[in-house]
Amino acid sequence: MVIELRRFIMSQWDDYLNSVNGQPIDVDGNWGPQCWDLWSHYAMTQFGASMWQTSTDSGGNVHVSGYACGIWHGFGGNLNWAFSPIGADQPAQRGDVAIWEYGSAVGPLSHVALVVEDRGDYLYCMTQNPGNAHYGNLSKSGVLGYLRPDNQSMFGGGGAPAPAPAPSGGGTQHVVVPGDTLWDLSAAYLGDGSRYMEIFNASSFRSGNPNLIFPGEIAIIP
Repeated sequence: MVIELRRFIMSQWDDYLNSVNGQPIDVDGNWGPQCWDLWSHYAMTQFGASMWQTSTDSGGNVHVSGYACGIWHGFGGNLNWAFSPIGADQPAQRGDVAIWEYGSAVGPLSHVALVVEDRGDYLYCMTQNPGNAHYGNLSKSGVLGYLRPDNQSMFGGGGAPAPAPAPSGGGTQHVVVPGDTLWDLSAAYLGDGSRYMEIFNASSFRSGNPNLIFPGEIAIIP
């Protein structure tokens, strides 16, 4: 059957994720690559913040080695020109900065990560510590809220797909919905989750990463 694929335009956000994925991001040179370093690198390189602007505690005092929850508790005039606070009762969107409270399951000493996709009870994030910057699912339990960039231009309009002609070929078309993974689609359609790369190679996902597919994208089942 002849099908139509959708081509996605790579955004500045996609380029940023690709540039940090797998890298040890250590902005301040202290304590190795921490979750704060990834957030700070994001704020500085993409929005022009300075290091001190990315480090406030609950009293609004500048610090570098304090806990990540202070980014939320101390948020104020030093960053409100670039980000707006969004309550944890609201859905997250790509590019948001998620912050977990001290004592949460995700970060016993608090945590901060960059949201790639809201998956209901979980956030698919670019996160760091433990390990270098990497993609991962993190529970929303303990999330204080999100810092949302006011300038959304780097996200390519939210990743909206632009229709494009597709080459002729056979296969079944599946529209990706929240919670889908290529492993699950492979298990459902092909009877074997380990064949997920067959779907990845037949499709055209904007991330170029089989672990990163977005709702609305088209998965082609060969």
